Amino acid sequence: MEISLAGRTALVTGATAGIGRSTAVEFARAGARVVAVARRRARLDETLEMAGGEGHFAIEQDLEVPDGAQRVLERLNGLPPIDILVHCAGKSTGAPLGTEQAVWDAAFNLMFHNPRDLAEGLFVGMAERGYGRVVFFGGTLEPGGVPNAAGAAKAALRLWAKAAANAVAMDGITVNSINPGRINTEQILELLHPDPAAREAFARNNIPAGYFGDPKDVSSLLVFLCSPVARYITGAMIPVDGGMHKWAF
Repeated sequence: MEISLAGRTALVTGATAGIGRSTAVEFARAGARVVAVARRRARLDETLEMAGGEGHFAIEQDLEVPDGAQRVLERLNGLPPIDILVHCAGKSTGAPLGTEQAVWDAAFNLMFHNPRDLAEGLFVGMAERGYGRVVFFGGTLEPGGVPNAAGAAKAALRLWAKAAANAVAMDGITVNSINPGRINTEQILELLHPDPAAREAFARNNIPAGYFGDPKDVSSLLVFLCSPVARYITGAMIPVDGGMHKWAF
């Protein structure tokens, strides 16, 4: 079985770190042209260099603003048509009772409104070409503590994605979601588990596989899901978490 993205163009948001950067690089290695989207231009350039440089594109854009998706869509004019959308941009956003509206708005812009608008803006072209792959990142539907704006936004996107998958299935477009567990990214290693000894203890006590995953464990699945061989997988929520499943459903 050959898994190739040759001839495809992939738009990857949050492409300057962690899973997003790994996805951009793995897509390029699989033969895709990459359009990398993120806030930091210098790090976008680093990602494109890792992806091979020539033939790839960068769009510097903050997706926490209300019209972030529209700005990205406008800047796609003149670029190859987008066949693949993977929305990796996101961040942990706690929102205890009384949190100001601006925090909620930014979280929903980043993790619901803009990814949804990007997908809807790309669906028409994908349908015309009879090929499209869209993958989002979900979160748990069971809140573990205080209200969480990121969790609420991802839950909304997850529900929308399942409905959208049904609406565009006849057009050759698949829409899926991934729930990553503990992956060795900046947010996990610097914010949630900065102490190596505590990290090892957490993995030993909570993850059946016994260790944190690497970004490539997720991006390798993304290459498969976005390839032609995954045409019959849509509306799915797939955990990549070493068997932990705590945040998967």
